[in-house]
Amino acid sequence: MSDTTNALIVLIDQRLSDIITRLHDGGDCPPAQQLRLEGLCEAAGLIGALSPEELCQRFEQRYLAITGHTVEASYGDRWRSFYSFPTLPLFAEPAPVYPTRSQSTP
Repeated sequence: MSDTTNALIVLIDQRLSDIITRLHDGGDCPPAQQLRLEGLCEAAGLIGALSPEELCQRFEQRYLAITGHTVEASYGDRWRSFYSFPTLPLFAEPAPVYPTRSQSTP
């Protein structure tokens, strides 16, 4: 792995930890910072530094270490269905979805 690739991974890890910590502590984090982090994650995936699965695992590990609970506990076990790579569920929760018609109609 090149020095640039290592620096990118370190930067992603630092920003993940910083944003999760600030939000968990009740602080504010401008959405632009999350967008920049997601851009770095996408770049890491594009250059092959980390796969999308590896990036999600890093996010899940940091989230658990900082908050004391899993991403699934906060956003449900289908969080990846709502937040496709490289989107992270940090600022907004998915809106509830209600059927517009009866479930019994064909």
